[in-house]
Amino acid sequence: VAASASATRVTVSARSPQTGIDIVLRPVPATTMTMKIEGPYGPLTRTAMFIRSIDERYGFDSVMQLADIGTWKVSNVLAGRYTLLASGAETWAVGGSEPPQLWNSIEVASDGVTPINRTLIVEEGARVSGRLVFRGDPAHPESPWVGLTPEEIDRLGGMFNGRGTTTVNADGTFAIEGIRPGRYAMDADDERADAKWSLEAATLNGEDILDVPIDLRSHTDLSGVVLTLTDRTIELSGSLSDAAGRPMPGATIAVFSRDSRHWWPSSRRVSVTKTDAAGRYVIRGVPAGEYRVAVVVGELKEFASELPRLLPSSRAITLAAGDRKVQDLQIAGAPDHH
Repeated sequence: VAASASATRVTVSARSPQTGIDIVLRPVPATTMTMKIEGPYGPLTRTAMFIRSIDERYGFDSVMQLADIGTWKVSNVLAGRYTLLASGAETWAVGGSEPPQLWNSIEVASDGVTPINRTLIVEEGARVSGRLVFRGDPAHPESPWVGLTPEEIDRLGGMFNGRGTTTVNADGTFAIEGIRPGRYAMDADDERADAKWSLEAATLNGEDILDVPIDLRSHTDLSGVVLTLTDRTIELSGSLSDAAGRPMPGATIAVFSRDSRHWWPSSRRVSVTKTDAAGRYVIRGVPAGEYRVAVVVGELKEFASELPRLLPSSRAITLAAGDRKVQDLQIAGAPDHH
């Protein structure tokens, strides 16, 4: 098949083996892709490249890290569109400090026949800066964690771990530098063992950006971010029972924002948990706001496409800072856990 989405799906288990599945291989055009990675002032010796198929013509994710040259090559590239992400660093640094990480990304199209040759100039990553505000007990954490949460699940590591380097100063100002191009949401947390502080609000020059991913490109410099942490954490709990009032253990409960802009994999405004042996559930740490509570039948993988199906059976609930609310749920039949 030309795309994994159009492939025939089969289910295989110990009790229902599948036989008679024939696979026919046919030749398809494929070409090569060669990328040369350079820095602002010429070739680099520490470089890495990641390629991903955009239109899923086949499951193609490839990472190559190069230690001493800046040329990257891959064979058997089918026709389609691809995203190329490059990372690099200079071999020198001022004052013996770690050299800054450089980034760039482009999209390329392949016809499966013509060889692709590109030179990609990597540049300084994005920068985000601002200040922290604490609302609550004056004995707030002196140095909380401040960072970025990628909109997509981040499976890259090594030289691609590009969430930047964070500095938090004694006066509450912070800066995150060297950020890999992408879409991120601001985040902050209290990392102490007895942590009770969490992020309540995030604004950029007065605009609400809490749990809303922002687009960061190379050389982007965002200043004026204000992150407000509170010690008034939220807890939502309750029980799930069937029509006869019997507790339902092991069921999946989802609490999600009414605003679909918050429906992405690492969003703090989407929380999923299981009921315990007594059919009870507890969800902590979601920000204040308007939410829906629902019982999930089956699996919940793609929030943006699957949360809408929960809306008709969900219940509305408003959560304010410091709330300890109880929301019991009852359904007519047992959810399918398989």
